[in-house]
Order: sequence, then structure tokens, then C-alpha cells
Amino acid sequence: MAGRRITKPFAASSTPPADGEEVAASREAFLATSDVVSLHVRMKPETRGLITADDLAAMNGESLLVNTSRAGLIEAGALKTAPRST
Repeated sequence: MAGRRITKPFAASSTPPADGEEVAASREAFLATSDVVSLHVRMKPETRGLITADDLAAMNGESLLVNTSRAGLIEAGALKTAPRST
């Protein structure tokens, strides 16, 4: 699709990007440049709190976070303290 790109998070860089994909230079760069971040992650002890208040603050004011998984992936209290666009 013209004008759209797919960016993989930094942690996913172990596999080479497919045509039309790019790998973000860092977690912060991924979050700052993404219009939509969609979580499709299994809930395990190591993924609890995967998205923190700092992550939400790093996202641009127009970004959307879509959590299709479990609420526990987002750090407790992070959504309450996240900056909101006006």
C-alpha cells in the first residue's frame, strides 16, 4: 500500500526484514515513529508490564496502542500517568 510502511520493533531484528519492512534502530525510535502499536503477545511473567509509562510517553501524541492480548502487558498505572493528546 502506498504511503504505508511496516516497522518491526528492535527486539524482532533477529529475522531479516521482508520487502517493505524496516527494523527500528531502538525501542524508543520504534515507539516515537509508530502511528499504531499493536500488541499480540502471550501473557507470561517476562511479558508482564511490557509496555511502561515511559514507553507511552515516548509515543507521539497521535499514536494508538492496541492491546489484543492481556491487560497485564501494560504496566500497572501506566495508562493513568500517560500524556494525552488534546
